[in-house]
Amino acid sequence: MFHGGPPPHKEVLSTHARRVADLGFVVFSATWGAGTRAPAPTRDEGLAVQSQAACAVEFARAHALEYGGDPATMVVFGHSAGANAGALGAFARPEPTAGCLGGSTPGPIDALVTWEGDWVLQTTYMGWDELLAADPRVMTSLTPWTYLAEHNDLTVVMLVSEDPGADYDRPLPDSQAADAFFAPHDPSGDLRRQLEANGPLADGNLDLGEAQGLLFSVLEAQGNLVSLDVMPGSAHISLSDASWKVFLAAFPKAVQRD
Repeated sequence: MFHGGPPPHKEVLSTHARRVADLGFVVFSATWGAGTRAPAPTRDEGLAVQSQAACAVEFARAHALEYGGDPATMVVFGHSAGANAGALGAFARPEPTAGCLGGSTPGPIDALVTWEGDWVLQTTYMGWDELLAADPRVMTSLTPWTYLAEHNDLTVVMLVSEDPGADYDRPLPDSQAADAFFAPHDPSGDLRRQLEANGPLADGNLDLGEAQGLLFSVLEAQGNLVSLDVMPGSAHISLSDASWKVFLAAFPKAVQRD
């Protein structure tokens, strides 16, 4: 499990991890240096996050038996910025960090569970647009967008809060400026066409819920077994009594086999 940005995200995830463990899962909670309001990482820093995420997954696999777990079944979960880290591990499949205690060869990942990761436009990094304009390769190091088609057999359970909060919205400029905005983000034009088809550009903002809807449509179209579930009464970092049921149901759903 990968927590979101700075406190209280990590503290929140510790509660969630215990509740998932109560379902019978062996849970490893990874600590990593996410900061949703931090300056945008460089490409090398983004690649380092990929490798660290892979190492965390392989460490969990290597030690699962010690706690009664099955290393042959691996579910990766991420919340907010942690959903990016987890999704990069699941879709980009990078090599683990050199010297990783879990080993250097990635094993199979059965399912990915995400709670509102901004996979598409990195809405909350300061200086993201400027960095991306200077080095478009940053996009592939920080988001799994370009890797999605490589693992169309991965089960993906996407969770969205009923009220994600406007803090994570991405304002999009007028149509003329939008062309300049999308140029470094989306050289092929695929991202813009998908966004237009799903409607998020109409109101001038892209919010987390719309970003998840976009990703759901792409994953479904390429053949992934994917679901998108709204958690009632929830916000971006909090769950209500009603939403806990949906959240916890995501993990058995992730490993369910027909």
